[in-house]
Amino acid sequence: RACGVSPMSTISNCADVYGENAGLQQAKPSLSMRIVPNPSDRQAELWVEASPNKALQLSIVNSLGQEVYESCWQGASTILPSLPSGLYFVSLKGDELYGLVRWVVH
Repeated sequence: RACGVSPMSTISNCADVYGENAGLQQAKPSLSMRIVPNPSDRQAELWVEASPNKALQLSIVNSLGQEVYESCWQGASTILPSLPSGLYFVSLKGDELYGLVRWVVH
């Protein structure tokens, strides 16, 4: 997959997103992420505090667990793609790091 990062599994239900199944996988150090503005009108910017100096896999998953966007990402911020109204989960994943944030698009 992109960025040399192990493939992400599909989120099968809300329990996977909120960590209720966390005992099934080894926890990774988390990235501090935020989306501005959130909620937003179609477009927003993703910010990562203390961004690592290596490529991460950026993935956006809708409320049905379907991946709607994926790219290789490196830096402190990026403009997220314009998406239809809905609830999304934006994640960044590296071999040793993981971050997840909820994004509401009006």
